[in-house]
Amino acid sequence: TAGVPLFFLLSGALLLSGERSASVGYTLKKRLPRVLVPFLIWSLLAVAYYVVMTWLVKGAPDWTTAVSKLKHLPAQPTAVEIPPGQAPYGQAPNGQAPWAAMAGPAEDRQPSLDRRRLMPTVAVACIVAAVVLGGLGLDKVLAAPSAGKVAVGNHVTIVAAPGWVRADEGGANGSAGVTLQQANAQLSVQALSYGGSASAALSDLESSVSSEADQVSFGDEQDGTISGRKVAMAGFEAVVSGSSSSGTVDGELICMIASGNAVVFEVVAAQGDLGTVVDDVKAMVSSVEVGQ
Repeated sequence: TAGVPLFFLLSGALLLSGERSASVGYTLKKRLPRVLVPFLIWSLLAVAYYVVMTWLVKGAPDWTTAVSKLKHLPAQPTAVEIPPGQAPYGQAPNGQAPWAAMAGPAEDRQPSLDRRRLMPTVAVACIVAAVVLGGLGLDKVLAAPSAGKVAVGNHVTIVAAPGWVRADEGGANGSAGVTLQQANAQLSVQALSYGGSASAALSDLESSVSSEADQVSFGDEQDGTISGRKVAMAGFEAVVSGSSSSGTVDGELICMIASGNAVVFEVVAAQGDLGTVVDDVKAMVSSVEVGQ
C-alpha cells in the first residue's frame, strides 16, 4: 500500500523544510526529546504488559525476559508476544479460541490484485502528493518578510535576505548603521570611511567586540574576495551578560573594503544556531552597493 511511503514523504516535507532543521543544537534540544520520551514510555508499558500477561497465564511473572527486553531497549524495539500456556479465558475443545469455530474453514486463496481498492489508493496518494507539493510551492511563492534594500551609511546599501527584518529605529539614511534580525540571530552592519585594509578593519572590530563582551575567543582570520572586493573574516565565541539574560553566543565578523569605505558585518546567534544563517549573511555581504 501507499501508507508507509506517504508517511515518510510527509515526515520529510514537514521536518526538513525549515532552516532550523540544519541545526544540531535545535534537533537535540527540541526534536529528540519529542521522539525519545514517547519511545521510552510506550516501551516500558509494553514490558509491563508482558509481565502482567505472563503472571496471568503462567501464574508467575517472567522477570528474566522482562529484564532482557529492557537491556536491549536502546538497540531494538520492544516486541511483546503473548506467552504460551493455558489461556485465562475459555477456549474451544480443539484448542481454538471460541470465535475461531465461527469463522469456518480457511480457504486456500491465491494472492491477487483487488481492483476495487486500487482506485481509492491512487486517489488518496494523488491528494496527499498535491497537498505536499502545493505547500512546497506556496512556501516559495509566499516569500518570508524582508527589510529589502537598506542603507548602512556613506551611501552604502545592502539587500536584506528573506526573513531578515529591521530590529532598530535607525534613520532613513542609515547614518548609524542598521541592525537586522531573524529568529535567534542578529546582524549589525555599518559603513565607515576607511583608508586601511580589510585585515586592519577586522582587527579594530575585534577590539570593539572584546570590550563589549565579558569573555571572547576569536578564530583564525580568513582573507578573500566577495563580489570582487577584499574581505577579512573571523568567527568568535563570546560570553555576554545583560540586565535580562546572559549566556554564550556564536558570532562572525566580516569586514569589506568598498570604494574607500569599511563595511563591517557583525552577526551573533544563539550557540549552535550560527550555521543556519551563514548563507544568508554571505548573500547580504555580496549585495553591498556603493552609490554616488
